[in-house]
Amino acid sequence: MKKWDSSYDGGGTGGTHGEQWQHPVINGNKIYLRPYDFDLQTGQKGTYVLHRGGHGCGGLSGSANYLYGRGDNPRLYELGDEETSGLPMSRVNRPGCWINMIPANGMVIIPESSSGCTCAYPLQTFLCYIPNGD
Repeated sequence: MKKWDSSYDGGGTGGTHGEQWQHPVINGNKIYLRPYDFDLQTGQKGTYVLHRGGHGCGGLSGSANYLYGRGDNPRLYELGDEETSGLPMSRVNRPGCWINMIPANGMVIIPESSSGCTCAYPLQTFLCYIPNGD
């Protein structure tokens, strides 16, 4: 049984540098498949447009208010009805090439997974962002 149908023009199929293994993020009643959002019940494309904001091959992860991914460096993308290129969380490291920005219990955890990469980022380290209490 077909639940819903929608067109997706977010990029070609295949690829050689991560394009082929992008997975959607399901958050509430929406599905986020870069660069768009879709209504989970109807499949209707929403108004959200996410531009990566730099090079990146890793997939997105999500929390209640943000998506997280690589746009050169770790980035957070605020959820809403607008177009976004995200905000860099750091400029000295990079997430790995898989889904490795983990939002959990109010924190964002980024395990080190770039040590085998030839990208020119000075810090190959584990990061954990915690709320500042504001």
